[in-house]
Amino acid sequence: MDGSWSEFPDRITLNKEWTTKMEGTFDRGAVEALLIEKFPKFEPRGSFASDPYRIPSAYEVDENMEENLRLVREALGPDVQVITSGGAEWKLVDFCSAQAGKMKACEFAIQRFGIPAERTLVCGDSGNDESMYRCPGVRGVAVGNSLPELVAALR
Repeated sequence: MDGSWSEFPDRITLNKEWTTKMEGTFDRGAVEALLIEKFPKFEPRGSFASDPYRIPSAYEVDENMEENLRLVREALGPDVQVITSGGAEWKLVDFCSAQAGKMKACEFAIQRFGIPAERTLVCGDSGNDESMYRCPGVRGVAVGNSLPELVAALR
């Protein structure tokens, strides 16, 4: 992971337990190849260096989006999460292991640091944050600029 998104990349140390789990549950190359070959509307972004355990993509919203989401989920199977977020014209669509995502990361952090879930606060503003609000026991705040899709999902 290149850490280019961080102000202090030299301070980033990946947890070996988490990376081992992600390496064993997500084949980034196979998922990306399937997207490119069969689902060109999902435009992959990023690279293995910047996102080894997730494929971020962009999708220009059209009348076939829901059907394409259904088909890509079916093709990838239950081991890959397809997570959407974003506005009305473009959606950001992330592909990652079913053992990853924000809820799984929240559960991992709670366990790793020994902080009780009821003393954990999650905050977010978009559809890709929805799963962490479902982390058992945590408290959640939808920030003031939350997208309507998140607010509707949390109601």
